[in-house]
Amino acid sequence: MTRRHLACLSLAALIFVWLHAWTVPRTLEDEDSVNMALGVEDFDVARYAPHPPGYPVYIALAKGSTATVRWLQPDWSRDRRAAAGLAWLSILAGAAGLFAVAALWRGLGVSPGWATVAAIGTAAAPLYWFTASRPLTDVPGLVAGVAVQAALLHGLRQRSVHTSLPLALVIGSLGAGVAIGLRSQTMWMTLPLLTLVCGSLLWHRQWRHTLVLSAVSMVGVLIWFVPLVHLTGGLTEYLTILRGQGQHDFSGVQMLATTPNWTVLRSGLEYTLLAPWQLTTLPWVIVAMACVGLGRIVSGDRRTSVLLLVLTVPYMAFHLLFHEVESVRYALPTVTVVAGLAVLALGYLGTRGGRLAAVSAAVASVLMVHPVTTTYATGAPVFRVIDDIRAARPLQPAPPRLEAHHRAWWATSRALDWTSRAGWDLAAPHLVDTHESLRLVEYWRSGATAPLWFLSDPQREDLGRFDPASAMHMQTYRWPIGVATMIGGRRAYDVGGWQLTQPQWMLATGWATTSELASERSDPHRATAFVRRHDAATMVMVGVRHLDTVPAPVTVTATVDGYEVESWVLESGGGVVRWLTLPADWLSGQDPYATIVLSAHPPTGTTERVVAFDQFDAKPITTPMLGLGRGWSSVVADQRVPGRHWRQKAGTAEIEVLETGQSVRLTIEGELPDTFEQGRPVLILAGDHLLNRFVADGSFHRSVVITPEILRDAGGRISIIT
Repeated sequence: MTRRHLACLSLAALIFVWLHAWTVPRTLEDEDSVNMALGVEDFDVARYAPHPPGYPVYIALAKGSTATVRWLQPDWSRDRRAAAGLAWLSILAGAAGLFAVAALWRGLGVSPGWATVAAIGTAAAPLYWFTASRPLTDVPGLVAGVAVQAALLHGLRQRSVHTSLPLALVIGSLGAGVAIGLRSQTMWMTLPLLTLVCGSLLWHRQWRHTLVLSAVSMVGVLIWFVPLVHLTGGLTEYLTILRGQGQHDFSGVQMLATTPNWTVLRSGLEYTLLAPWQLTTLPWVIVAMACVGLGRIVSGDRRTSVLLLVLTVPYMAFHLLFHEVESVRYALPTVTVVAGLAVLALGYLGTRGGRLAAVSAAVASVLMVHPVTTTYATGAPVFRVIDDIRAARPLQPAPPRLEAHHRAWWATSRALDWTSRAGWDLAAPHLVDTHESLRLVEYWRSGATAPLWFLSDPQREDLGRFDPASAMHMQTYRWPIGVATMIGGRRAYDVGGWQLTQPQWMLATGWATTSELASERSDPHRATAFVRRHDAATMVMVGVRHLDTVPAPVTVTATVDGYEVESWVLESGGGVVRWLTLPADWLSGQDPYATIVLSAHPPTGTTERVVAFDQFDAKPITTPMLGLGRGWSSVVADQRVPGRHWRQKAGTAEIEVLETGQSVRLTIEGELPDTFEQGRPVLILAGDHLLNRFVADGSFHRSVVITPEILRDAGGRISIIT
């Protein structure tokens, strides 16, 4: 490389560091980053600090970067210091990667000018740029692997001129061994090329040189492997831990090695070749350009083509076979090749035009991905929820009980473990089964009164099991779509937090009040609820719909603590709201909650579900209540607002309001489907009384006050007509 090209790379590296300095994340990200941060504080692979195989070289480097951050920013919190220490290691490695990538293409015979442009294009690639801010091993591991590849390639070229063993081959062999301790997947980038080098030496009967390189690479492995095994408690203990990690990696993840079919392979290729460029508008164009660049190399030099295959095919095969390809960062080593080949394809535009086009494309890519990286720096959803809990904790008289949905558990358990190391007085939630909210039902039924904090995947609807008045939504944090695209994967990164107080009522099994509860396996003809005992008379509202699976009337019975309250016949196709009046003495008893059971009695021999119990409410008889009558669809969760649900209607739909002798305010919120090009008139009627008339256009929100006289004349029935 000439001084001019080195100056260009240095300037690009400075710009890279300067821009990334504004995108250093304020928090750790997921369990992998937490494991690394724990390893920096107290290295112990048996405790998954970090997770196997251990990453000892990375941890050693991260200890230095984290100590530097602590010295420069002593006032930062433990969380922020840990995240910044790991992220700065990625940023500096990403900047060094400009020189490594340029050296790699020079080793493949590309001119200094085009090698420089290829390096700049790689650094500006969306996945490379974004991952360089993440507190993970991906970018340091990639750059180490590329540097080793470059050293071996330059050593090969020098050996073709000199008969002595080139120093570059010795350095590359040593680096190949050391890099495995930085990130284990680098072996699939470096060992195939090292094997080719040794094979070439053997072909020319240079036994001593082959032995030297093999020994040097083994020394590179022993440098980190011996201390790692010693700190883990011996080779047997280390292998046991490693075997357990391997079994975990193969469980619950769809990979080509365990599911060999065309669908999985096609998906893997899409995630590997297209997903890293999703922030651009033309991922297929980039891949096509890479193919053109590959053709340019193949047509120019067969030896270079073979070397390029050795550099890329082994890692790509390992990646497709054994990685969770949805986690896009695992495709990072392919970005180096694809970006470089795409840049080389621009050579057909001429030297000046091609390089100008490449630099322009790099600038455009940075302009697209940098705002996404800046958003990522605001912090991971799980840690932002934990910060909210920390802020609310001093207001609690005692440590609240903490629970989590199983999907949120995977996202939060390691983060909570990290937090507890700092003396947090909340225990991490435990994974038990897929119906965690039923465990909360038993908690309240046991007589407990202390509040609960519940962490959940916001896409779930577990809390539809409880009286809405008892669940206060603290906050839900989500990665924006751009960040989620660059992260990829199936891990539950979005997390919501709720504070639960002792509910007035709870639903057990058999209910269809939300799609989540409707999917639970239970007795198809029975639904159970619990109502908190008190002295006042209570009104219970239940919604029951005949599903027409059996075209015959169905008898429905309601009992309280085993005593029948009411029984009625539900005609085929019918759906009604039923009001059950419970005198004060019906809810008396020793345990905290009375048990209400609704039972459907279909014709003998019927096994499928014939009735849906899709509404429930219970309040003192003097409190206004409502139920949805005829004309409403089943409940649909709102994907934008956790805990909010919609029902669709067409024509006329009815609302039944409990008459309590007082005026009530009815609030209606809705949206007109996008398929309608213009608004639709909506009438709100109580019997013959027109309460409101408006045109629904997009979202709407209306409130009407209904006097007791109007409500009584209408029999408590409100009609909404479109």
